Amino acid sequence: MEIKENTHPLTKGKTYSIIIKQDDDVEPYDIAESFKKQYPKCLCALTFTKIKQIEIGILLIGLNLKGIKNG
Repeated sequence: MEIKENTHPLTKGKTYSIIIKQDDDVEPYDIAESFKKQYPKCLCALTFTKIKQIEIGILLIGLNLKGIKNG
């Protein structure tokens, strides 16, 4: 598992990216819940792959879509 902290150069806001490799023995949903409890106001992209049956996913944590306007 790899965790990266990214700082936006203009706003100095911090975001995180978590990459779970196929051979890691962790559940992505458990990691997402733990992250949300520890950093409730932060944005995080969690990516993972599992090839038991093909399962590829991206979880976006803390993304506020209420202010986005269409068109």
